Amino acid sequence: MISPQRKSVTLSSNQVAPQFIQKTYALMTEAPAHIAQWSNHGSTILIHDPYAFSRDLLPQYFRHSNFLSFVRQLNFYGFRKCKRDDPTSLAWEFEHEAFLQDEPELMHTIRRHNQPMADQDTEPEPETTPVAELRERISTVQTNFELLTQQLTQLTAVISTLVVSRKRSVESDSGGAKRLCVDADADDMEPLYLDRHSTDLTAEDLAMVDDVLDILSHAAVNPPLDTAIEV
Repeated sequence: MISPQRKSVTLSSNQVAPQFIQKTYALMTEAPAHIAQWSNHGSTILIHDPYAFSRDLLPQYFRHSNFLSFVRQLNFYGFRKCKRDDPTSLAWEFEHEAFLQDEPELMHTIRRHNQPMADQDTEPEPETTPVAELRERISTVQTNFELLTQQLTQLTAVISTLVVSRKRSVESDSGGAKRLCVDADADDMEPLYLDRHSTDLTAEDLAMVDDVLDILSHAAVNPPLDTAIEV
């Protein structure tokens, strides 16, 4: 019986997964769970924080930090974006029938669209028809919209925190910390004290605000078609 190590050595070139797929598998396996992870059943990948994912993780595995380019590469390799059961969830979820946490040996079957199985080293010729260009532009606009929507949601939360923090600061300056009770009728419940420093914003929060405001200031009605970044 051939050991797993020996078997990996005897694999043909056609049984080796593309570099992008290998790096994505390693990224998802090693990523902090609060940023990105495999789903519980190991058949999909979840990206909880695209901002931190792009800033902290992508540069470790690829030559860029562009979340949109990463998503487009997933699309090129046949990944599908899953519809989340929880409408309030901001996580991005993707799946591919051959990209499984417990079966990495299947990854070699994943190929870019229009690429023959027998020739993984030959890059597919890009489609240049008007229909292909339109399809590409629609995909880009949709991904941009979803990403911007998520960033706006996060920005709204940060602004709300700023407002609450400012209100607490004013209240503290005028009369000290105020005591709040969860239920006025529950005399036996412990009171809740507001701490003016409990909601201090981090440098990451402020950086995220700057990034979103920059996106809004440069957003165009019809964004240009970017070229996906290959690894």
